[in-house]
Formats: sequence, C-alpha cells, structure tokens
Amino acid sequence: MWLLRTAVPGLAVEIDDRIPGFESCVVVSNHRSYLDPVIMVTCFYRQSTIVKKDFFRIPIFGQVLQAAGYIPSEGNGRLASLLMERIEYMHNYLAEGGVLFVFPEGTRSRNGRIGEFNTGAFKIARNANTPIEVLCITNTDRLFPPGRFLFNTCVRNRIQVRWAGSISANDIIRLPIEQVMAEARKMMENHLDSNTDNPPENADL
Repeated sequence: MWLLRTAVPGLAVEIDDRIPGFESCVVVSNHRSYLDPVIMVTCFYRQSTIVKKDFFRIPIFGQVLQAAGYIPSEGNGRLASLLMERIEYMHNYLAEGGVLFVFPEGTRSRNGRIGEFNTGAFKIARNANTPIEVLCITNTDRLFPPGRFLFNTCVRNRIQVRWAGSISANDIIRLPIEQVMAEARKMMENHLDSNTDNPPENADL
C-alpha cells in the first residue's frame, strides 16, 4: 500500500478505524478489483481468505499461498486434501483470533452492482459459531479496472473501506442461510447507496 500511494500521488486510502481491530470473525465485502484482497491483507494482523484454485497451480506463487494458509475455492487431487485440512482447522483459527475475509460474489463486479452471493463464507461462520462483519469497498475499480492489467494513475481517487454492519453468531445459527446472506447484501447495498463522498469521474491530476 505504501508503494501504491507513492506511485499514485492523487490517491487517498481511508479505512474505517474499527476494521483493524476485528478478531475471531468472518468478514464479507463487495468485490470490484484485484486490489481488494491486497487492501484486506493490510487491514488485519492475522488473516486468511479463499483463493481461486487456479492460483494455487502457479509456480512459486501457489506455494506462497499454501504456506500462508490460504484456502482453495475448490479442489481435486492435492487441492482437495488441502481444502479439507483448511476447513477443518478454521474453527480453531477463528476461535484463536483469526479473521477470514471473503468476497461472497466470487468475482469482481463489472458494473459496480453487487452480484449473487455464494454460501461458503456464511456456512463457515455458522459452523464456527462466529459473527460476520460486513464491509464495503469503493473506487478500487477506478484505479485498477476489471479486465485490464493497467493502473489508472491520472485521476484523483479516494479508496474507502467502510464497516456496514454485523450479523451476530446467534442470528447466523438461528436464521436460514439465505436470510443471513440477504441481510449482509442489504447492508452492503444500503451503505453503497448512501456513499456520496467520491471524487468526480473527470477529476484529472
């Protein structure tokens, strides 16, 4: 993030003060850019996430992901045993203060709207009896748009990571998974709809 701020002088990054203090929870957020997981990694002292299985097959990078304790999104062969091992350990990991952050859409939004949610993060929270913290990320797609391996460094930009709400462990156990997912989605949408503190699209440096 320091390198990013140095390379993009018109960039401001604002992270809600409450977020770095999260422990023993599952964090879900909207997903707009490959920068989103980089920002999430910087937010938490002890964190893990679910990573697309294809990344685990990339030489060196895949080994780094495995050594860091990340979870493949699905698996067969070697990845199947790794997936089971990580899921079985997740209850202890969260109980010991770890944070699992997940983008439940599973892919980056191309239009800014929130896509359909996968159930994985919500089932993990239920099985581990842990709360869910809901976050919203804005404007990472202006800096690193989906579908382009190119940073847009010529506009002023403010990336924000805001807390949108919590769902208690009791509610996650008590309510149907579909209702928990709908509540998390509503929190994200309400927060994004109310977020008007953004730079104009044509604010050149």
